[in-house]
Amino acid sequence: MPTRIETLTAVTRIFDSSTFRLGKPVAATAWSGIYQALLWYEAVTSIPGRIGLPHIIDANRLTYPLSTKGELRIWQARAVAVEKYMADQWEVDPTRIAGMVDKLMKLSAYAGLQRHNILGSAFAGLVKHALYLFGSQNVTYELEVAGDNAFPGVQLPTRTGEPFIDILVRKQGRNRGIISTKWSIRHDRINDLTSECRAYKNAARFTDTQIFYYVATNEYDPARVEKPLTDKCIDGVVHVHKPLVTEVSGLDGRLAEFLDLSELIEQSNQW
Repeated sequence: MPTRIETLTAVTRIFDSSTFRLGKPVAATAWSGIYQALLWYEAVTSIPGRIGLPHIIDANRLTYPLSTKGELRIWQARAVAVEKYMADQWEVDPTRIAGMVDKLMKLSAYAGLQRHNILGSAFAGLVKHALYLFGSQNVTYELEVAGDNAFPGVQLPTRTGEPFIDILVRKQGRNRGIISTKWSIRHDRINDLTSECRAYKNAARFTDTQIFYYVATNEYDPARVEKPLTDKCIDGVVHVHKPLVTEVSGLDGRLAEFLDLSELIEQSNQW
């Protein structure tokens, strides 16, 4: 199995060689590199003429049989719309999208491996890479930092084992904030985010330090992001590409409060 460093190197190379609108990546198109590296297709057999759909929601909601009227279910229709949007942005036919994404797990070194743990490290690495490329150069972005080293005495009641911070932002050696990266948010781990935010902010106060806490995600399910979006501790929930959720998928109610990844990158200039 590839090491974490090997995975970060591989996924960064994939990002850098991805297809971007107008050719060169910028903050607003960083999502394209992330999706081409990590987004995958879910196999479907219930839709004539299709063998898969972009995995934007739990697989069972993409693999339902068609409605009694022979129409796509709501999440199937959203996945088709996401596919069309990507095709428009990358100026290719929609039938080509499945072959343009999931490039990390298609590498021979990852054949047969479980996606979950690899996805977590790779997503954090790409968020960091985007911040490094397009964000402030006056701060540092550090991956998988031991929580009790960065914040001595921190206690996370919802976690077991050693706590790790996905991305720790520092300026001149001082902690500035945390970005917790979650490609998707499990329904049984939603409370972990709010508890973690409070634990780290409380620990920071022991050194008279105020930190920010953001959650970066690719979650589309409103039920799974409602609590982080409304939590008073969390400073913002960042989506890989907000327009895919609010405009393409039509989830512009509760999820209108998402920040786009490009907005987080812009905010880094204030850190």
